[in-house]
Amino acid sequence: MFGALVGDIIGSAYEFNNVKTKEFSFFNHETRFTDDSVLTLAISSYFLKFPDELNRDELLKIIKNTTRKYINAGYGPSFLRWINSESSLPYNSYGNGAAMRVSPVSYISKSLDETILLSDFVTSITHNHPEGIKGARCIAVSIYLLLQGASKREIKEYVQNNFYSLDFDYSDLVQNYKFEISCQKSVPQAIYLFLISDNYIDALKNAISIGGDSDTISDMVLALSESYYLNKNNKEGYSITKALSIENKQEMIDLNSKALSYLTKDLSEICRVFDEKYALMIDKEFINYPNK
Repeated sequence: MFGALVGDIIGSAYEFNNVKTKEFSFFNHETRFTDDSVLTLAISSYFLKFPDELNRDELLKIIKNTTRKYINAGYGPSFLRWINSESSLPYNSYGNGAAMRVSPVSYISKSLDETILLSDFVTSITHNHPEGIKGARCIAVSIYLLLQGASKREIKEYVQNNFYSLDFDYSDLVQNYKFEISCQKSVPQAIYLFLISDNYIDALKNAISIGGDSDTISDMVLALSESYYLNKNNKEGYSITKALSIENKQEMIDLNSKALSYLTKDLSEICRVFDEKYALMIDKEFINYPNK
């Protein structure tokens, strides 16, 4: 699950400063964690406390309490109004916030049907628009299938048959893709960028290089990439990572570890505990959690 956080943190510096190239610094003075990380960890926290229960009131409480604690993380205006209200009703959003926070459910789920059920549960608390539900399902299901060992070809076929067309051209995206917050105009692009990647770091570079909502695009792309390239159960993806040079492997370790060092101590601890409990298939060789 930490891949989503790493993507968010590295993408944060480029959300409003698109670079449109694969040549960029992973970290600079603008690097930080954003609402993407806070909400992903709020959902992780819920499942750590209620692993076998769908309790909407408790999920609502955890999300509101966590986001209020980090009120300056960069939430959208509609979500910010919802946080600060007493409302428990969703507000019909189709924004990509639905998809960027959903990755924990893929690790909790024991079946494809359960993945869809849990995705809808954590999404519909705010994003009850059909496109919001669809975008979150697409990311959650794709990660779940990758965790079970699915190939890129199988993911492409599943997404195109059930969710979105992936008929993109990378060069065209670099040249023409603009900032977009809707699921329907960011989730398929993220899936595509993962599918054309050569390795974990190349996937991150793909995500940043097209511009747009860079932290959320990178969040989704690296969430997918972790479940493929760092997953011992995924023979296709894991073999690519194991074949990398010692230097390239160390670059991944350094990238992941430095990115997570931007989290506060309590957020980092949620990530560490969740991964230790639910992400047993992920090779922990590629991450060192910071001690704070």
